[in-house]
Amino acid sequence: LRNNAKTLLEGVGMSDGMKQRCMELGMFVSHFRAQPSTKQTKVAEREFSARLVIQMIRLSTCLAVVLNRKEIDYEVIARVRDVALDTSRGPTLEIAKLLYSFGTNGLPSTVIMMRINDTDERVKQLLKFLKKIDVVEQFNLKTAKGVGSKDRYRLTPRMYDLYKRVMDPSKAVAD
Repeated sequence: LRNNAKTLLEGVGMSDGMKQRCMELGMFVSHFRAQPSTKQTKVAEREFSARLVIQMIRLSTCLAVVLNRKEIDYEVIARVRDVALDTSRGPTLEIAKLLYSFGTNGLPSTVIMMRINDTDERVKQLLKFLKKIDVVEQFNLKTAKGVGSKDRYRLTPRMYDLYKRVMDPSKAVAD
């Protein structure tokens, strides 16, 4: 591998579908690895997705070489996905997983707090942060009598779709 690395890496092909999958994984990691700053309260930032997309493409290319593949295939992407999920693990991903399972009905912060086993203050801080980086949205669910409920949170439609594509292997890119 060391002697022929350049030739081997250049010989690996990648379809547009696999590039799209790497883009989705990079965006996913940039949103769910992000954490609110302990030093700044006004700025909510996440990592630059393009840098992470490049890392996902590099990782998939290197894995294809190690697995002796000429094309980046589903087995390679499945391993890259595992790395992306491992990298994203933390309270923000736990919140997203919970909100995804409740769909458009969402959940109040108190239920999220109990389900992820964290403090009310920390959950509210995380939800505020996730709202600023456009992962969750806050809304009121209308009851049958037309009265609004306590504030609830759900994934934004864009994040819901991204979460579904990354977490559900059957939603993987079909070439």
